[in-house]
Amino acid sequence: MLVVVALCTLSPFQFSWPSELRISVACIPSDIVLNVFLFVIPGFLFQASRSSQRNAATHGMGFGLCCSLLIEATQLLLPMRYPSPFDLATNALGAAIGAILYTAIQNSVKDRAVNQLFLKLPLMGAFYLLVPLLWLTGLTATSSADLLGAPLLGFTGAILLASVWKHRLQTVHGQAWVGLAIGIWYLVGSVPALMRWPLPTLCSAVVVALLAFSLASSELFLSGGRRFEMYTLARAMPIFGLYLLSPLLLDHLPLVVALDVPLHANHEQARILSGVEQLAAFSVLGYLVGERTGRWEGPSWGPALLVVVVSLFFALCRGDGEHAAAHELRGLHAVALALCGGLCGLGIYVRQLATLREWIASQST
Repeated sequence: MLVVVALCTLSPFQFSWPSELRISVACIPSDIVLNVFLFVIPGFLFQASRSSQRNAATHGMGFGLCCSLLIEATQLLLPMRYPSPFDLATNALGAAIGAILYTAIQNSVKDRAVNQLFLKLPLMGAFYLLVPLLWLTGLTATSSADLLGAPLLGFTGAILLASVWKHRLQTVHGQAWVGLAIGIWYLVGSVPALMRWPLPTLCSAVVVALLAFSLASSELFLSGGRRFEMYTLARAMPIFGLYLLSPLLLDHLPLVVALDVPLHANHEQARILSGVEQLAAFSVLGYLVGERTGRWEGPSWGPALLVVVVSLFFALCRGDGEHAAAHELRGLHAVALALCGGLCGLGIYVRQLATLREWIASQST
């Protein structure tokens, strides 16, 4: 997570020795929100790694302040970038919020978190992994047309949650809960896009929420067996595949020209962040393929081979097209990122499944 934060804030890494000390005192509301959100997860993970849970806010703030101080000091060597005391304060605040969130969850729910967050369904792991991918989609967008892939991630999440609701939560929550939960989930993941393109992002959030609400009443996911996940994935994976192919599809959509309102962006920075986004996207793909083969009865290397083949196919298709060329890593770099991401996602799924089985065994004893 700290590497991702560094990539987001220091790219394109064009360092030079400063001729004078420059500090920015500008206070931009959108930057404040992004700086806070960017350090919530590192603060959460930092607190989870501590043996003692006392003084979470103080230790989390100190951790965020040290990391932010290192990043801000490095920005002195970047032309056109200026360290800011507001960045220090907001990064520290974000880390403190993350640390407090971890302590609150640990103290209040403990093992009940497995039930309350529906983590005993590995399918929900993909639902949570889509959040950082949505975040990166907003960060890497250099024009409004680049946001056309975000609703596809929203539709994928809507399919996953609507199916889980229909098979596991229908007696607990009403149908309106599905639309509301998906709307909030989508907006949380779309904070970077919301800061720059508020109206299109809000409109897409409404569309995704309405779709989730309508899917909850559909018979599309009903299955007679216990493994309803297979039916769900058969419908969600094609939508996610369209997201992976969106750089190629953008070249052939007539509406792209009308929607393509560019931002002033450093293309080298966009290329680096696109590499991070591609790594995250293929990690989700590897997780989905792992879930699809979760009851694999063949050789143990079978799922890994399938992930390699599927990742290779999408990497080769995704790197084509003029629109993709401006933002995507191409050639061997794209293939390497895709394979690493896919196998990483499969590893996350395997570990998630093993942890779940350990938890079930501990509950039975």
